[in-house]
Amino acid sequence: MAEYTWFKDAVPEGLPVKQVYGIAFSDDNRVILRIEDGKYKLTGGKPEDTETYEETLKREYIEELNVELDDIHYLGYLLVDDHPDRYAQVRMIAKIREIHGCRADPDTGKTYGRELVPADRMKEYLNYSDCAGNEMIDDAIQLAGERYVVLPEKITGKDEKMMQDPTIRRVDEEDDAVGGFIHEEFTRYGEQNGVVLNYDEFCFIAEDSEGKIIGAVTGRAYYNEVHIGDLIVDESCRRSGLGRRLVGAVEDCYKGKGYDVITLTTFGFQAPEFYQKLGYKLEFVRTNKDPKLNKYFLKKEL
Repeated sequence: MAEYTWFKDAVPEGLPVKQVYGIAFSDDNRVILRIEDGKYKLTGGKPEDTETYEETLKREYIEELNVELDDIHYLGYLLVDDHPDRYAQVRMIAKIREIHGCRADPDTGKTYGRELVPADRMKEYLNYSDCAGNEMIDDAIQLAGERYVVLPEKITGKDEKMMQDPTIRRVDEEDDAVGGFIHEEFTRYGEQNGVVLNYDEFCFIAEDSEGKIIGAVTGRAYYNEVHIGDLIVDESCRRSGLGRRLVGAVEDCYKGKGYDVITLTTFGFQAPEFYQKLGYKLEFVRTNKDPKLNKYFLKKEL
């Protein structure tokens, strides 16, 4: 079994370096960790040809996490004694310059999850079983504090009360601030788990020759599915094929754009049979004491 020893010194001459890994810090003193098979890991890899440690780390962060790094500093190395082999695993610290959207690692084809976690909880997430790994984490936090991170003080007093007792109120409309917050947080959370939000809202309308609206369908697309929220046709135009055309407009719009399925719900008094005639398959029915309020869940593969 390999033995690990942590050194803050330069790698001794003649000792081969088989890994360069880094701990990347955000401006708010969090670190970005790679998630693979449900486990949190550092990011890095094997140096190629004549690469410097810094070049290796930058390349690996782009390939595995699509994250750009800046202000990189050497931290130390782990001496790995795996009898009879002895080699070094270099560790660096860096600042996160920019986090781009998730994409597959060109080397492995995998799309890894990513998560920003508090720096002072790294040990909890990485869960190293050896002392050397935990010593490395302590030194990384200390060096980051010296180089570019101001470690936050414990929240106390008024700030603590604000954290524990937020105000909740109802708003009549979703303004730009609310919409921006929702989109940003869903995007970030998806990326942390290796999922692209792929968000889009839609509204298709039908107008008569005088420009009067006689039908509409609305909804939104996200992750891998398109969801029809509302479909309504003017009473005078029902059973004319207009509803079918509106649904078809949605299907045509999202085919071949990375979505797998269209989903919708409808009540018993509305149009479950209509959607089934259009090829939508019934997933299940949530029954109600009033059959007219039975809720039907349907889907159609794109």
